[in-house]
Amino acid sequence: MDRRRSIVSSPEFIDELEVFVGEGQQALEFIAGAEDLLSREPRSGVTADGEVWLLSVAPIGDLQLTIYYSFDEDNVLLLAIRPC
Repeated sequence: MDRRRSIVSSPEFIDELEVFVGEGQQALEFIAGAEDLLSREPRSGVTADGEVWLLSVAPIGDLQLTIYYSFDEDNVLLLAIRPC
């Protein structure tokens, strides 16, 4: 069976998502793909220190965004989303 981690969004991540992507359904659709991937394969991103990971996501217009996150055996914590 496919084991999935729970996704937890920090308040900072939620605030930044609203700034860069918008609110409501548009934001949910944008982040759904990244959440699905990270819940199954959190090592899909890259890390320099083994604690904070980065995952570049699909651009919005000319804006390329990166998700900053950490994870353990049960959860993926979305820390921030920022332009590259």
